[in-house]
Amino acid sequence: MRRFPLLVTALITLAALVYISERSVRAGDAPGAKAAALTPGTQCVVYLRGDACGGAPNYIPAARNCPSVSGTIISSEEQWLILDNNKIRTYVPRNVILLVDVSQK
Repeated sequence: MRRFPLLVTALITLAALVYISERSVRAGDAPGAKAAALTPGTQCVVYLRGDACGGAPNYIPAARNCPSVSGTIISSEEQWLILDNNKIRTYVPRNVILLVDVSQK
C-alpha cells in the first residue's frame, strides 16, 4: 500500500512523456510535408543552406545572400524539389533548402 502513490506518480510521468514525444514527432513531420504553394508550374528561387554548400559563416547572413537555384517547379516530392530552368532540370534535396521564394503574380 505504501508503494501505491509511487506507482501512480510513475504512471502519470510515463503518460506525460509519451504525450510529449508523440507531439514532437507530429511537429517534426512538418518539414517533409508538401506545402500548398509548391505546386508544379510555380516560378521560385530556392536558397540553399550555407553549411550544405561548404560555407560556414561566423554570422547569420540574409537569406538572399546565400547560394540559390531558380526555375519552375516540376515536382515537389518528399526528399526532392525538382526545378526546370531553360530545359535544365535541377534536383534540390529538401534537407539543404533554407528558403523557397515563390513568385507572386
